[in-house]
Amino acid sequence: MVTPEESSVYTCELGDIAYWNTHYRYELEHLLENPEVLEDWFERWTRPCLGRWLQLSAGPNIDRLRLLDAGCGNGEFLRELAHRHGFRRLYGFDASEFAIKVTKRSVTHIWDARVRSVVDLDLQVCDVLAYTPPTIDGHVDIVNDKGTLDAILLSGNMDKLHAYLYKCLFVWLDPTQEMGMLVITSCNYTRDELESLVSKVAAQALNAASSKPSLPICTLHTEQDVPRYPELQFGGARGSAIVTSAWRWRKRVQVDAPPTRSSIDAQTG
Repeated sequence: MVTPEESSVYTCELGDIAYWNTHYRYELEHLLENPEVLEDWFERWTRPCLGRWLQLSAGPNIDRLRLLDAGCGNGEFLRELAHRHGFRRLYGFDASEFAIKVTKRSVTHIWDARVRSVVDLDLQVCDVLAYTPPTIDGHVDIVNDKGTLDAILLSGNMDKLHAYLYKCLFVWLDPTQEMGMLVITSCNYTRDELESLVSKVAAQALNAASSKPSLPICTLHTEQDVPRYPELQFGGARGSAIVTSAWRWRKRVQVDAPPTRSSIDAQTG
């Protein structure tokens, strides 16, 4: 359910797909002559600490873990994960066809051939609510969001934002399996706001499943040891320009079956 506060959220061009098509069309036109034209969203703050943190979180089975970069843009973060941090099963999608064209051209012309040969990479042009991971079970082990939640927020479509978080937690991740992790980096939410939003969506989904047959579902835990970024001071207040928060499915408990989107809509509509 969208609150009155959420319905009056500030919107801007960063929430419009036309803006991103123009942005990535420019990168596509200039990539080969100047690879530095590629911009990794938030890289000023997140590189290399976010990728290194994901690597440590993945543990010794990193080459088998399936990581989805939701709204992957030009694929620069996927390149960092493959080249610097050892991820070998990578998935990405973006609503902008030009973003995926840039990524594919980068893979062909910029990625190291040795890395390219050992990475299982799948790229799709797709809206966030239409995407399905091309894996055997339809799930991934890690969902990474670095700016996609912000873009949806700035479009003003809060119903879509809630549905997107639901897909991250209950569709792309498998809530019946331990250790599935959602990681979100945002420049529009504080850490407290982000954690409150995700907790709210998860709670609504689990409450809506109360009438379903029971299945062993994990509990959603907020990770405390997450990347921290340099703080700024303005007007007497301190804070960082971006924040990263993460959640894992941990410790199975006997509760109700995974909720369906329709059951959430029925309860919250």
